[in-house]
Amino acid sequence: MHEQYELYQQVIFETLGPLAQLNTAVFVAAGNHNQGIKLETTEGPFFSQTQL
Repeated sequence: MHEQYELYQQVIFETLGPLAQLNTAVFVAAGNHNQGIKLETTEGPFFSQTQL
């Protein structure tokens, strides 16, 4: 998970800027064929899902 955490932090940095920090990253069930992730940041929560 450490490599994924660094990837998520990089996405947060590129999207929200250098002051935004990733607090937590949690995988969330998003249906039978989808995987979701909830990112808690200093700028608020974000959710994304992808089809497996």
